[in-house]
Amino acid sequence: MEDVEILKRYNDIYLGIILRYRSYIEEKESLYVAELPTLVTPDHESIVGFANAIKARYQAYSYYSHCLRRWVGSFAYEHVKEKIINVTMPVQFWLNPSQTLNYGAGDVFDKIVLLCTLLLALGNASSKAMAIIRGNERRFLVYFEFDGRIVSMDLDNGIEKFDSRESLLDRFGVREDGEVSAYEFNDKMYVDIV
Repeated sequence: MEDVEILKRYNDIYLGIILRYRSYIEEKESLYVAELPTLVTPDHESIVGFANAIKARYQAYSYYSHCLRRWVGSFAYEHVKEKIINVTMPVQFWLNPSQTLNYGAGDVFDKIVLLCTLLLALGNASSKAMAIIRGNERRFLVYFEFDGRIVSMDLDNGIEKFDSRESLLDRFGVREDGEVSAYEFNDKMYVDIV
């Protein structure tokens, strides 16, 4: 039997087990949104190692100067966008950033948490993950302050710069009209925006 066929059968068995215990897994994986900062782990060994590998590309690394000249943050963005594949599991399951990095896979939320975590590990203390929810539509992005502006990193729509946080919120339709809810977080904080 070929290795590919064996792997397929293993995957079928694993999927069957996961689906059998789906309710148990989801019950144990519950996490309140206010607990989301616990997922952002810029000090985790594998995150620090990856950030150090990025920093090693530059002599006398400084986030501000290297971000300004060579846009180090976009290297983290491109890695997450291109190297971490989108995988949607049949159960609600939280991956932490080191797992997403190590597996090279995660859903869009896992990838955004990884990107925020990497930016924090690279020295950008203002990085925040943001979730915008409108009905069944969910949008996730990372934003941070840099050189007097706001930079958003959306894995589907690219990198954009804004003059203010309010401009960013307007761009994504975040208003107090009851049709949308939004929150932001990093390793130190969680805030309901609307």
